[in-house]
Amino acid sequence: MLPNLLGWASAALLALAASTAFYLGCAEQRLLSRPLSPSIATAAALIGVAGSALALTVVAGGLVSVFAALTLFMLCCTALPFVAGPRRIGARVDE
Repeated sequence: MLPNLLGWASAALLALAASTAFYLGCAEQRLLSRPLSPSIATAAALIGVAGSALALTVVAGGLVSVFAALTLFMLCCTALPFVAGPRRIGARVDE
């Protein structure tokens, strides 16, 4: 039971980290004043998705883990712009 829970939790965290890296590399991101380097952000995102799939392989199996890792990645990429909100961290808010 505990290895299953740890596998899913680590896969979810890796997918969240991958989507965050991917988001911070986009020019339209709203968290940082400047986007990260797109090549570094994309490489970090690919490593995170691969790590997520690897963590899920221990729990679920081959193709199921790839599908679940990509689904987690897509869900995080969809939700992250809404969570980031319309303001940048440290930016002044004009009233």
